[in-house]
Amino acid sequence: MLKRFAAIFTKDYRLGAEEIGMTVDQIVTLASMIEKEAGTPSDFAIVSSVFHNRMALPWDFPYLESDATIVYVIQHETGKRPRLTSDDLAMDTPYNTYTNTGLPPGPIASPSNSAILAALNPVESGYYFFVSSGTRTYFSVTRAEHDAKVAEIMAGIEEDPYAPEDDGRQN
Repeated sequence: MLKRFAAIFTKDYRLGAEEIGMTVDQIVTLASMIEKEAGTPSDFAIVSSVFHNRMALPWDFPYLESDATIVYVIQHETGKRPRLTSDDLAMDTPYNTYTNTGLPPGPIASPSNSAILAALNPVESGYYFFVSSGTRTYFSVTRAEHDAKVAEIMAGIEEDPYAPEDDGRQN
């Protein structure tokens, strides 16, 4: 496993981590969160940008608020993937990114090379929040926008990105 990691995480990756002020462990931990949070690999870089944006403004965003870190703990303890509750989000564990600042103490998964590259090279964005509906990831600048999208998803009224557009004609 270490041999495989050394083959993937090259000297250039180590230098890239150094350039953005992160350790190898921090990059791998962040990449594992990206891997578990992003709906698809095409979302990796923008999910990465959300985490990087939050980490750059710890006074405004002290918590990374990653559901995947809580799911990791519960799944590790029970063997089952939970449907998170507000009690889960208050769970006392060092992996709880809703109650502990910064990154969790270690990775929550084995990240792909794509997730590692995203952690090292986030796109520039003004986003600080995201939520996935299961079919699509939605990004928001403000808490209000995010909360509104979460409410839509919970109510089941999100737009289906795969539905044909309504052209106004009757069928």
